[in-house]
Amino acid sequence: VGRVDTDERRSAILDLPGTPGGQVCQDVLTVLLCVQHIRLRKNRLVGGHDQTAIIDQMQHVPKDRARITAMQQDEMSPETLIAHLGEEKKPYGAVSPPIVHSSIYKFDSVDEWVDSLALEIDGDHVYTRTGNPTRALAEQKLAALEGMEACRLFSSGMAAISAAFLSCLKSGDHVVAVDMLYGPARKLLNEKLVDYGISVTYVPGEDPADFAKAIQPNTKVVYLESPSSVVFRLQDIEAVSKIAHEAGATVIIDNSYSTPLFQQPGRFGADIVVHSVSKFIAGHSDVVAGAVCTSSERVAAMNVIELDLLGAALSPFSAWLTLRGLRTLPLRVNACADTADIVVAHIKKLGFADKILHVGDDDFGQKELRDKQMKRSAGLFSFLPPGQDEESTRVFIESLELFQLAVSWGGYESLVVVLYAEPMDWPKTLLVRLYCGLESPDDLCADIEQAARKAGWI
Repeated sequence: VGRVDTDERRSAILDLPGTPGGQVCQDVLTVLLCVQHIRLRKNRLVGGHDQTAIIDQMQHVPKDRARITAMQQDEMSPETLIAHLGEEKKPYGAVSPPIVHSSIYKFDSVDEWVDSLALEIDGDHVYTRTGNPTRALAEQKLAALEGMEACRLFSSGMAAISAAFLSCLKSGDHVVAVDMLYGPARKLLNEKLVDYGISVTYVPGEDPADFAKAIQPNTKVVYLESPSSVVFRLQDIEAVSKIAHEAGATVIIDNSYSTPLFQQPGRFGADIVVHSVSKFIAGHSDVVAGAVCTSSERVAAMNVIELDLLGAALSPFSAWLTLRGLRTLPLRVNACADTADIVVAHIKKLGFADKILHVGDDDFGQKELRDKQMKRSAGLFSFLPPGQDEESTRVFIESLELFQLAVSWGGYESLVVVLYAEPMDWPKTLLVRLYCGLESPDDLCADIEQAARKAGWI
């Protein structure tokens, strides 16, 4: 209300009926409220405005807020959805949603307690392993971005992938998977699920007919990653989903490369979309998290089994960091994609790469499919070093000053890894994978050029 002077404090105390002033002085909050009442009663001016009029205007705020929240999700741009969805209520008036660290939640009656045990999906919370307000807000935003009904956040991308597989499979089932999928996901299929009698067949993935040929009577999951790891092959999500559904199989796809902003696999028939949230979505290389986006029915089942019993729930603080990352996701993924296009063009100009594998290239072999199901490529690409020479490739990698040699991608910093890829229809191939972060494109191009000179490539 403004500065409270001595006369007003004295007036506030004396105006309270039947209450000795000395006792009231002990309750500072009561005094301040009384002073506020007196100042409003006197219609004091603050900044030239009648406070009574200000209060009247404030009473209209909930109506405006109701108008905003009445907007349909599909009418909101991703940027607006990220900023506002699920944040209509502001606890304590906090603009940034507070982190709810509590592990347990209180109930006022036995009926509430019983109902919450049965319905802890998107409503009341019982125990943070299966439900937490901070995590629920991030999940709500991610589900809406993907165009799916619901989402669950897990403590890593592999926890999310594992939960997706386990929710669909039992002993004796069969999986058809794209060949060049994320390495640990392949290891899960080859070295763990096989122990439970689950078999897998791999296909290159570029031709939907490959999936149709690989499907068996016991096929329950078709697993996609489009673009695929390292070599960035696309799968026709719509065509493969149709084939899978005709066989009674569930389609799971890893959408970490594109994020929901560049590709929404659910629109093309995918049943479950998984993400390594650690990458673009969280976006600061300080969170390890995963997400499963799918139907409300599937999420409800995962909540009871895969999430509750295996316990790989994301912590409230990591969920809050994920929310922080989401705020700038549209800016970051587009900036990284722009930079990657510039860097690829510069590598082409220098002419040292035997081949560049970049989804955004004008001469990308699957550009029609790319344009059908993707809005654009991301900031990640690979190239084949000259002559497959290991020694000069080592010099190139170790001469880079801005690209850091580290796993993963999706953060603010540019990264490089060198690895051997062995697609089922290729010979073993040496590849350099580059991720373009938020540094200046000109500086990154200069870094690549000086490293290429030291390697003797130019």
